[in-house]
Amino acid sequence: MSKKRSPAATNPDSKSMRWRKPAALLLAASLCLLFGYGCRGDEGETEPQKIPTWNTEPSSPTEVIPSTETSSPTEETFPTETSYPTESVTPTESTQATQPPLTTEPAPTEPPAPSTNPPTEDVEIPTETTAPTQPAEPTEPTIPETTPPMQIQISPDRSEVLLIPKNAQAFSLRDLTKPVEYGIYAYKTVHQRLDIGVAVPLSVEITNIPQGVEVTSITITLADNEDLIGGRMFRLTGNQKYVKVPFLLANKQYHYQVRIDFSNGTTQVLQTSFRTAAAPRLLSIDGIVNVRDIGGWKTTDGNVIRQGLLYRGSELDGAVQPEYKLTAEGKRQMLQALGIRTDMDLRHAGEIGEPAYPLGKNVSYFTYDARPYDSTFSGHGRNAVCRIFADLADQSKYPIYLHCTYGADRTGTICCLLEALLGVSEEDLQREYELSTMYYTWVDSQGFRNLISELKQWEGVTLQEKAEAFLLDCGVTQEQIAQIRNILLEKQ
Repeated sequence: MSKKRSPAATNPDSKSMRWRKPAALLLAASLCLLFGYGCRGDEGETEPQKIPTWNTEPSSPTEVIPSTETSSPTEETFPTETSYPTESVTPTESTQATQPPLTTEPAPTEPPAPSTNPPTEDVEIPTETTAPTQPAEPTEPTIPETTPPMQIQISPDRSEVLLIPKNAQAFSLRDLTKPVEYGIYAYKTVHQRLDIGVAVPLSVEITNIPQGVEVTSITITLADNEDLIGGRMFRLTGNQKYVKVPFLLANKQYHYQVRIDFSNGTTQVLQTSFRTAAAPRLLSIDGIVNVRDIGGWKTTDGNVIRQGLLYRGSELDGAVQPEYKLTAEGKRQMLQALGIRTDMDLRHAGEIGEPAYPLGKNVSYFTYDARPYDSTFSGHGRNAVCRIFADLADQSKYPIYLHCTYGADRTGTICCLLEALLGVSEEDLQREYELSTMYYTWVDSQGFRNLISELKQWEGVTLQEKAEAFLLDCGVTQEQIAQIRNILLEKQ
């Protein structure tokens, strides 16, 4: 009779079943803690928990972030040897029998702080939920590499500039065998006058200035020499980009330097030059008309009359023509810009009345009662010529302003005699005389021809020799003639 076996002996797996149940309960409890599915019955007993099935696909972004109210299990709760099933919560035979006993309530642990680490690489984060990183604001202005460099352009730059209107320049070069073109008179009818000087604008143009940098000052120094010795200085203010320089000499090389100071402490210095065109030097003096420099005309013996020493024009005080009256600005121009020291007035006492001294008592003032054209060769006209040329021989009297009422007839006669003495050709004597047409509609061309005809009656081969003979006969000395030439002539 065989022995009756016990159930454990009959079922070889009965021994292993003893630990499978606790292991399954332990695994189920941990999953409940992880997903928060635990629930209690009416009597406080733990009901069977529904274990979710684990998916191999990653969860959505909102689901991978654990709730702050549910603590996730730590390594202390689950031994590291425990492996999570992928499809079923039923333990397998590979589970070790030495598994620790199931603890239904694991030891309390501090809940971990919400994770600040980015999701693992197997979690896909939509791009629209990612906040863009704002670039830090620059602490100092920066210049992009593509910004073009700063450029400074100054003008005029090695060019030639004209100091009178183009119409006046064309008139001074006209064919003397032809009458004056009507266009000159028509132009003056519209524009009133051509006897004006053109100021030269010295301009500075700065582009592509770096951001945050400003121009603090611009200084221009102008001189007739490359070393800028004795130069005139101009300062541009505010947004000023140029300065107009009047009363420059004709046919002259000028040099100028531009110094630009910037707010960042840097300085730019540029230097260039320009040349004024060879042309009659007409001047704009406020309040009076028909003003020009007799300088600049060439002589037949290779010299040129110096500029800036003898000026001619209309009256200054408005005694005969009220509109020809020097203003305060005109006075400043004559005293400061031209530096006039002597006022040689060719009018007679009946025209002047009491001398007004329009240039002030510090300027020497002389009257002569001169005669125009051929009447200057006799009587009172000869006496006036003698006195005038004696004063022209005094170097201390220069610069001189020589005038009558209109600056055309008596002034034109004396200037013609002087320029002939200096060696100006007959053709250029006519050109210089007729420049009064730039203001007046008509000049006495016939009177001028009578003057030249009378001058040619004196001894000598050239017009220069004949003018010298006449002056000597009037009482002007050879020494005075030599002194006049020495003062007013220079080599080209």
